[in-house]
Amino acid sequence: MKNGKKEGFGTYTLKNNDQYTGYWDNDKMHGMGFYMYDNPTSRERYVYIGEFNQGKFNGIGKLILLQDKNDKDGYVVYQGFWQNGYKNSYGVYFYSQDTSTYYEGYW
Repeated sequence: MKNGKKEGFGTYTLKNNDQYTGYWDNDKMHGMGFYMYDNPTSRERYVYIGEFNQGKFNGIGKLILLQDKNDKDGYVVYQGFWQNGYKNSYGVYFYSQDTSTYYEGYW
C-alpha cells in the first residue's frame, strides 16, 4: 500500500470473489498478473494470465475457461495480444476444448 492505494506486488480478492494476484500501480492491476473471475450468468470460471495496463488486459495474455469451479484443467480460449481489455493484433481463438477448431490471425 502507498497512500492508501494498492501498489507493488500482491493478492486481492474483490467483493464479488474475483481474485487478482500480480502487480499494482495506483490501485489498478498493472504489469504481469493472474486474474480469476466467474461469469455471473453461468457456472463458468475464467482465468487470465498475462499483462495488464491500468486495470485492463493489455499486452500478451492467455484466457482460460474452466467449465465450473471444480475444474482444475480447463482449456485455452484465446492466446495472443490484448489492448484495453479486447483481443487485438495477432492471436489464436479456440472454439472447442479439443482445440481442433480455431481461428489464428489478426483481430
